[in-house]
Amino acid sequence: DTSIRSICNLMTPTSPQATMTIPIVSNIEAHLRPTDSFKTVIFNSGLTSINTFPSFKKATHVEIDGATGYRCSTSGTITVSDRLQLIETLKLTNVPFTGTSVVLDFRECNKLKTLDLSGCTGLQGIIIPSNKYLTSLILPDGLEIIQLGFCQSLNYADLVINNNRFNSITIDGRNSFVSDFIEDFVVGFNGLLTITNSETLALTYQALTILANLENVTFIG
Repeated sequence: DTSIRSICNLMTPTSPQATMTIPIVSNIEAHLRPTDSFKTVIFNSGLTSINTFPSFKKATHVEIDGATGYRCSTSGTITVSDRLQLIETLKLTNVPFTGTSVVLDFRECNKLKTLDLSGCTGLQGIIIPSNKYLTSLILPDGLEIIQLGFCQSLNYADLVINNNRFNSITIDGRNSFVSDFIEDFVVGFNGLLTITNSETLALTYQALTILANLENVTFIG
């Protein structure tokens, strides 16, 4: 408890480039007041007393692993930009989301470059808007809902989705990997597929064959 107070006092930032790394410590919640001034925040441990989605208004880089003891009990749709206004890199790994119907909404996170949610549990859905900066997207197992806008800098090799349970998919037809996505994630899909900005959509024969066998496909734009 004393160590975290000392670190926070000593590291009160003099520039927006300052970084805070939280060491192993208990009862950390009372000592987080200075973090709104830090650009990079990395938690190593000691988050067992915190159960809300993180809020660091000036941070561009945040890392929290479930090994810290952190879990998120917030329910419903979480508007990430309300809590992480300037976020560019967010790594929430192995975090249990214990709320109900939890959807992470990244609309207005216009500078997001890296999102890693690997190992997280309890997430129902994710909303990624059109974004020209995103280059790495790692999603957790078990997602039911995904909305993916036009991510012009995202290569398919850098989009990682494992063991999904999708029942609702929305994807922007301008993405270069739409055919790959359909071939990998829409085979046997029984939910609702919506393809936006589909006027210039070009698909492989295999992707077209998969779409032809679906009952609920909507093309918009």
